[in-house]
Amino acid sequence: MKVSVNYILQFLIIFISFTAFTLHYTLYWIFAGIFAILVFIYFTLYNYKLKIFKGYIIIFLLYLVFFLMGLGNIAFLHDLRLNIIWFGTLFIYYNFFKHNGKYPRVIIRIIFYINIYIAAFYLFVKFGLIANYYEVEKLAAYQDYRTIGPALSSLYILPFLYSIFKLKKDRIYYLNFFICLISLFINGSLQSLALFLLIYGISYFDTKNTIAFIKKSAIVLILIIVFVLTIFSNFDMRKKEKVKEIFNLSKSETIQMRVKDFKYIFPMSSDTWKKIIIGSGVGVNSVILRVNEDYPSLTGYRAFLEIDNGFFYIYHRSGIVGLMLILYSHFILIFKIRNLRSRLIFITFFIITNLLSYDYWSYVAAPFFIAAILHKSNHFGVSSPPLAAKK
Repeated sequence: MKVSVNYILQFLIIFISFTAFTLHYTLYWIFAGIFAILVFIYFTLYNYKLKIFKGYIIIFLLYLVFFLMGLGNIAFLHDLRLNIIWFGTLFIYYNFFKHNGKYPRVIIRIIFYINIYIAAFYLFVKFGLIANYYEVEKLAAYQDYRTIGPALSSLYILPFLYSIFKLKKDRIYYLNFFICLISLFINGSLQSLALFLLIYGISYFDTKNTIAFIKKSAIVLILIIVFVLTIFSNFDMRKKEKVKEIFNLSKSETIQMRVKDFKYIFPMSSDTWKKIIIGSGVGVNSVILRVNEDYPSLTGYRAFLEIDNGFFYIYHRSGIVGLMLILYSHFILIFKIRNLRSRLIFITFFIITNLLSYDYWSYVAAPFFIAAILHKSNHFGVSSPPLAAKK
């Protein structure tokens, strides 16, 4: 396969956006600069005209109101960094699909390579082969059952692309599933594992293709399954229990803690009509009382950018006005998806990443989903050459 400069630039842009924005602070800014330079080179080198959709302008202008409201908030700069990444990547991905959406299998191949990198990184860190250069400050908090590494947001993209572009499932689709499981099991995020299984489950059902693939690649699949099970069998008891919680959500410590946090912080963030209607602005944070019944001495207040709820993340910053605007805009977006299976995948992604975290607003998967949906709904043409020549 011949690789063009166009392909290399797009690979680097997508790769950095999915893997570099959770790096340690210094590395983050280095790669953010590289990312901006690559984007500039890519769009100027090929003379691509940048376009923007009306909804983006409306939401951004309203965001500026809450931006100004939050200028004095304690977590303003941290929140602003997330917002810049979210709005910026949405704009870039929108134009990326506009010019290259005609070649979905090449986009899929890029995402597949990114997922291989993520799995390899987690394996190398797990076995102590490389140093962990991702968000070092989080390591102590999660060292008992989590392995911190690249964001897992790219893991959800590939099955959605197969569905929305109505592509026949091939070897990449099936291998990606098992490769992603390696990252998920080592990372230890219950939410990510549950969401990944649900999205793949929705996109999966195609008996004829599945049987044909199993016949061709049975040995490879068996080896990967054995490898994944070996990793799982070497987990400590805490991590095994976290994985088992998927099948008994009513007893999940993770969900119970999120409910307690919400009950504690919601009355405090809704004590005036102003906060209820238009929120407290960008950069407001949440201070939670965490009670440790097993070790009372560890009970105390903890400050977070936000509790793990994306709907509350929006409400806390923009009140009912902002929350209703977001729900309405996504309601419209959902009905732009003409494929029922793709619609279910996006709804699942939207609900879970907002109900159990605020990952929808802190990582780049959501902008990628939205850009792909807008591309398919508007039927953009293509003015760029293929990313890679066919054999």
